[in-house]
Amino acid sequence: MPWLANPLFAQTVAEQTSPAGIPWYLNLLAFLAMVFASFLLGGYLGKKLRMPDHGWKIGLILFSFLASAAVLTVGPKWHLGIDLSGGAYLVYQVDPAQKMPGKSVDMDELIRAVKRRVDPSGVKEINIIKYGNEQIEVTIPEVEEEEVERIKSLITTTGNLQFRILANTRRHKDLVERARSDAEQMKYLDASGNLAAWWVPVKEGEVSSVLDDKNIAVRKRKAGKREVIEVLVVADPYNITGAYLTNASAGADDKGRDAVNFVFDSDGGDLFGELTGEYQPEKDGFTHRLAIILDDVLYSAPGLEDRIYNRGIIRGNFTKEEVNNLVNVLKAGSLPAALAKEPISELYSGPSLGQDMIKKGTRAMIIASILIPLFMLWYYRFCGIVADFALLLNMMMLLALMLIFKANFTLTGFAGLALTVGMAVDNNVLVYERLREELARGAALRMAIRNAFQRASTTIVDANLTTLIAAAVLYVFGREQLKGFAVPLFIGVTLSMYTSIFVARAILDVAEKRRWITHVKMHSMVGHTNFDFLRWFPLAATVSVLFVVMAVAVSFQRGKDLFDIDFTGGVSVQMAFDRPEDIKYVRDELRGRLPDLAVNSVKQEKDELGGLGFLVKTSEMSIKKVKHELAEAFGEKLTRNALAFTAPETIPTADAEPAAPGKKPADNAEQPSPAEKKTKPDPFAGGQRTELTFKSPINHLAVRQGLEAAMEQAGLSPDDVIYNISNDTYQEGENQKYDQWRLKIMLPPQRVESLLEGMKAHLAETPVFPSSNEIGEAVASGTQTLAISTLTLSWVCIIIFLWIRFQGVSFGLAAVAALVHDVFIMLGAVAISAYLADYLGFLMIDQFKINLPIVAAFLTIIGFSVNDTIVIFDRIREVRGKDPNLTREMVNLSTNQTLSRTLLTSFTVLLVVVILYIFGGEAIHGFAFTLIVGTVTGTYSSVYVASPILLWMVSKKGPVAGKKRKKSDDLRHTNMPSKRM
Repeated sequence: MPWLANPLFAQTVAEQTSPAGIPWYLNLLAFLAMVFASFLLGGYLGKKLRMPDHGWKIGLILFSFLASAAVLTVGPKWHLGIDLSGGAYLVYQVDPAQKMPGKSVDMDELIRAVKRRVDPSGVKEINIIKYGNEQIEVTIPEVEEEEVERIKSLITTTGNLQFRILANTRRHKDLVERARSDAEQMKYLDASGNLAAWWVPVKEGEVSSVLDDKNIAVRKRKAGKREVIEVLVVADPYNITGAYLTNASAGADDKGRDAVNFVFDSDGGDLFGELTGEYQPEKDGFTHRLAIILDDVLYSAPGLEDRIYNRGIIRGNFTKEEVNNLVNVLKAGSLPAALAKEPISELYSGPSLGQDMIKKGTRAMIIASILIPLFMLWYYRFCGIVADFALLLNMMMLLALMLIFKANFTLTGFAGLALTVGMAVDNNVLVYERLREELARGAALRMAIRNAFQRASTTIVDANLTTLIAAAVLYVFGREQLKGFAVPLFIGVTLSMYTSIFVARAILDVAEKRRWITHVKMHSMVGHTNFDFLRWFPLAATVSVLFVVMAVAVSFQRGKDLFDIDFTGGVSVQMAFDRPEDIKYVRDELRGRLPDLAVNSVKQEKDELGGLGFLVKTSEMSIKKVKHELAEAFGEKLTRNALAFTAPETIPTADAEPAAPGKKPADNAEQPSPAEKKTKPDPFAGGQRTELTFKSPINHLAVRQGLEAAMEQAGLSPDDVIYNISNDTYQEGENQKYDQWRLKIMLPPQRVESLLEGMKAHLAETPVFPSSNEIGEAVASGTQTLAISTLTLSWVCIIIFLWIRFQGVSFGLAAVAALVHDVFIMLGAVAISAYLADYLGFLMIDQFKINLPIVAAFLTIIGFSVNDTIVIFDRIREVRGKDPNLTREMVNLSTNQTLSRTLLTSFTVLLVVVILYIFGGEAIHGFAFTLIVGTVTGTYSSVYVASPILLWMVSKKGPVAGKKRKKSDDLRHTNMPSKRM
């Protein structure tokens, strides 16, 4: 099994891709050839083994194995969720303040418009879907935090472009004087009540150009804590907007600065010609100024020196990145509705954090996929070999189908995969424990195999259908991380019925027919038992009631603090220290600074000693404020990136040609090869070269932004400085991080050193936060509804299923009573963890809170607990036969006969979840903790809650008829099959 995990988890980092350019018909031909070859070989082997009726079965098994292996080897690339690949998850809602009253928003058109804007080329795999009635969900994979901020600005920019004239004292003297005398107004009407002029804020960087002009109306206004400069623009009959645009592109103005070129259609060109013609320069040389307004912000105000028709330019103090953003916005057009400036939910996960999670998930999967097969091999011997092959085939088919369907592999998906291992083993245990019973009755091996599979198959299907119900509910109503768990669980459980019933049966049939096995040896965990389980029901019921009451009390005591930000709204931020710190110290320092605080330790692969990383969760709604409080509380103790650089070295000028003035060579400009150096001069000849070394790897965008921030701090415009950032492996547009970068820049050496010192100081002052998550109240409210509805719906579906399957509602109600008991016990365990975390840290107990992964754990235990319950109920139905009565002895007999299976299943599942708890990583730590508690309480409730309640409900229907049996007779051979078997 470890070799199987490597292609999935090790190669995800390298982004394994399938061969490109293979026509679909060649794939189809390969598929048909594999089908033909598999069944041809299966038929041949069937005849060779003198079992021709098994030829098609062998062929199907061969096809399952070969097809899965082919997909895993040369199939499509792995699709990782943002929690593993790194990236951002944003939820935006339509801004109600800018929405037309009574008018509905076309959400499909809004999604298409946002998609055109943020991913015009369609190669970034940005996923945008409808989230609520007027909300959209944006998933951005493999992206750095700096790029997230750029995309956020694109999303919230509506693209409403207008061309107006700035009010001036020459043509609009009355309006200017009126505005200056009544500066509190935002809009001014004419005598007819029509809009005459309004104030527009000026984009930062353009303020100086309007403050220096005494002929236009300018004012300063307070907007919150910020001072805004505004200019007055006048209404005109031409109403020229971005609707007339046919194209927009990046360009340069007459001074070589970055600018935006635009082109109008014929109608727009005619109107623009009339507007600019009306405002020609005055005879004394005075020029009117054209206001170019985007989303109610003045971006540029050039002077009109001549009539302009269908072409123009938007100039301003733009960076190259701002120009590209403007071009994308203008090309995409205006949005059908304005989105709120801030997302109502935001999650960011750095790529390095995702890789750490992949390593931990891989480790957990490998350990589980080694220990479980070894246990099966030791316990069931030859049957264990068959079970291990069935488990291997199950996992191969599961991974192959997820690739084919392009399902995302998420962090919770690791848990789904690991849990599938335990659930698949459960099916094999059912068959082999039944086989043990058949052999104990003295049946021949061939008959024992046939009876074991026939009788166990019904129980397997019944038990797995309840897990499928829980997984289906999670997928239909769940969100990304819940679906990531539900998909592998649903597919894996479905496939496990095929591998444990069909594949294992075919192999054992062949082995018995060919006399490879003449008898079956197995270890026995539990021998013949004669326990009177119902004798302990009063004590068990008392203990259960006490535990449930305590769970409810502790949950109420924790109150809002019991729920994670998934349910309350708030912020989670991961921070890291340079040196190990005690978690109690971290909690004490933050207590009182942040509301509803929870601090959990986070140990990454490189963090051998622990105590370096912590996850802080709070109901505070501002990520910026939380980060500020963390920086204030811990100061220099928080880890920061660091920069070292070599002394600037002048690039030789021999045979050099100077770079074109005002032009910046591409950041990924190829370095000349040795053969080219003689004929191709370095465009930076005469400038400076230095090597940058960072403490932690950093991507190209972050280096450029840091350098440009240092330039602005030093009073330099990044557009006026020619520079190049590169290294030997960087390719344009990639997001890979490197700790080594080369800088070439056309500045004096002293200025370069000063800039790099400024950049170094900025890095030293800025703590590194590997991940952050912000959930708004609207999303949290939806999550509460989701959790309640999924739990309730799963209970209802299980009641209906068991009612139909066992032809009595009592079976369903008894099973759900046990499930409610299990959920309350798990809830209490999560609640009490906050009070035990400081004392039981050595057991890896943290301040757990109810979140979506823990809700998934509740639903998983619902499926697991019902599995146990159904096995006992199936045996009760078999022992009861056609007897209309259900007796105490029947229940005890059925529980004793299935006890070995109950304990074995619980052991294997518990082994998996303990491995997840220890090695799976912090992100699923609470999930695994809940599963451990749920596995134990689920096993207990199947025996001491569900069965006794079923007996009580059925016996209340009427008196027991017939001759009363003696207790000693009924329990004399309780672990032996009944005569009906």
